[in-house]
Amino acid sequence: MLFVPAGVLLAQRGLSSVEQDRAVAAMREYALHYSEHLPDYTCLQVTEREHDVIPLVNAYDPDLAGKDAPHIRWSNAIDEEVELAGGRASYRVLKIDGRPSTLRHDQLLSTIAAGEFATIPRYLFESETGTTFRWVRNEKLHGRTVLVFGFEVPEARGVTIHDPARGGREFHLGFTGLLYSDAETKAVSRLTLHFAVPINATALTYNFGDPGLSGLDLALDYKPVNLAGREFVLPDRFEVQWHRRRPDDATGLSPRLRAAATQALGPEDSDTHGQFKEYRLASSSIEYSGEQPKGEAHSVLTFGDVLGSPRPEK
Repeated sequence: MLFVPAGVLLAQRGLSSVEQDRAVAAMREYALHYSEHLPDYTCLQVTEREHDVIPLVNAYDPDLAGKDAPHIRWSNAIDEEVELAGGRASYRVLKIDGRPSTLRHDQLLSTIAAGEFATIPRYLFESETGTTFRWVRNEKLHGRTVLVFGFEVPEARGVTIHDPARGGREFHLGFTGLLYSDAETKAVSRLTLHFAVPINATALTYNFGDPGLSGLDLALDYKPVNLAGREFVLPDRFEVQWHRRRPDDATGLSPRLRAAATQALGPEDSDTHGQFKEYRLASSSIEYSGEQPKGEAHSVLTFGDVLGSPRPEK
């Protein structure tokens, strides 16, 4: 007789309100204690950053009105050694675009620290955060059945975003997202978060027609990894997408310049995606050469007390 786990059966037919409450309670137990069950380990984080550079100065040239703006694509790749020990993450930058680098991790922009993979789920389920959850659907992810829950975090307990394109300026936002939980184990398999920046956000200014930030999307993926004969759910990959406002949304532009910018320029988007690999127990460090300094982890987002991520000074 074929045995089907109860969690999978629930996922196949949907969840009642009582079953949803039980699922959320099980996910909360998992998220709050996730980092306690992890070993100290090291891995390689490979981050690729791509940025569509829109030269805003073109918006001030009336001769450009109605013409296509030049398209400039900037990108680079960063290899870093990550060590997670005792619930804290530290980084060593190994290479940038294949060449040894002496930069510190906290000098890099638009990135996410590995510690966030523990911090964010825990923050979502802490009672003081006030997150509301609702079951959305069931689906398959990496060959396993997952429960998909939507969630919303109020602005009062939201996230602080450090916008690298605006000198690290900070502003506070509530956010929404989706949580993908394994139907059987309740382990978090994927998280997606969406942040919408109101056009009148007080922390944004429009200097020289800079249209500012309109939103940010973050996705985290986890995967099972075997270390010393035991299986752990560890960070797999992440993606951060920054969305800039069109110049016609920027109230700081005069009508004449706004009209020229609208015709000449498109939206400005940035995409940063990273992948984790070459996992080892912490006693075995990745080989590297040079004088790369080791530093604390840094993230563009702050969810309460971020593991290994001190808040940048303003």
